[in-house]
Amino acid sequence: MLVSAADVIGTTANVATAAGISLVAYQLYVTRQQVVADFERTFVDRYEGIIRDAPLALLLGEPFDPHHDDRVLRAFFDYFELCEEEMTYRRIGKVSRSTWCDWWEGITLNLRRPAFAPPGTI
Repeated sequence: MLVSAADVIGTTANVATAAGISLVAYQLYVTRQQVVADFERTFVDRYEGIIRDAPLALLLGEPFDPHHDDRVLRAFFDYFELCEEEMTYRRIGKVSRSTWCDWWEGITLNLRRPAFAPPGTI
């Protein structure tokens, strides 16, 4: 069986096209991962801003009554709002499963702190 130059050129072109399509698909995948990571990073930055303003006693789990300090109450409100947004974006798929698992672990750890207990239960 004799292979013509046209057959070789056609096969080479098909292979090059398939490789090009694969490369474009991979690049789209990498770009999507980067967009998701950048989006998730905005939530981490917001969390760090909230925590930065929190009293050290709250972060260390020491007895602390946050109900008489407007600045602390504002931090609690901002934190709950942030958690709600994180859950919403996870539900619609804009936050990756692995990131959500990390965030969920952090949320549950934070909610175990004494400052999050209802008044009069500590």
